[in-house]
Amino acid sequence: MTKQLKREDGMLVVEASIVFPTMFLIIIFMMYAGNAYLQKCRIESIVERLTIEGAAYCADPFLYDMQQGKIPAYNTDKIRPYRFMVGGMDEIESDIQTKLNQEIRSLDSGLFSNMKPTSVVISTPEFHNAFIYSTFSVDVSYKVVIPVQLLGTSELISMSCNAHSDMPVTNAPEFIRNVDMVEDYMERTGAMERIQQVVEKAKEWFRN
Repeated sequence: MTKQLKREDGMLVVEASIVFPTMFLIIIFMMYAGNAYLQKCRIESIVERLTIEGAAYCADPFLYDMQQGKIPAYNTDKIRPYRFMVGGMDEIESDIQTKLNQEIRSLDSGLFSNMKPTSVVISTPEFHNAFIYSTFSVDVSYKVVIPVQLLGTSELISMSCNAHSDMPVTNAPEFIRNVDMVEDYMERTGAMERIQQVVEKAKEWFRN
């Protein structure tokens, strides 16, 4: 009986020497992975917030002045006709890109050291005008390195991530400008007169 207990004690020691280190490594890896996910959530939050901000600036050219407590200047180029077609949104796109670069690169490493986002590539934020509707989009690609090596490898584990956000720019004046632009083109090319003639003929046909 004593010999059997000694054998069981030895088995427990062997099992503990295998299970405990394995469980410890798994827990450490999960903590590192959780920190990497935290960094991912931080960047996605920054991208989402600044996309909303860019869309708001595109929709209201006086928003920045109003936030600063200034009286909007109505003789500014910010409200010139068709500004969305001639680079009128370039300043907003550049400003949002600068803010993205500053906020992402100022992130700390989270719960563990050496886990700051790396290889950050910020595509130029873009204002897209599709005549009927408009959007403002932001794209950011980056890597988060997990300081863990798999057996048989010499490189650390890294997560390649991409954050994308696309926000609608709901702007009634923008739609009115689009309609006015079409009317201007039609009047200059003579298409408006031809369309009116066709409409009058159609009305006459229905009356008859």
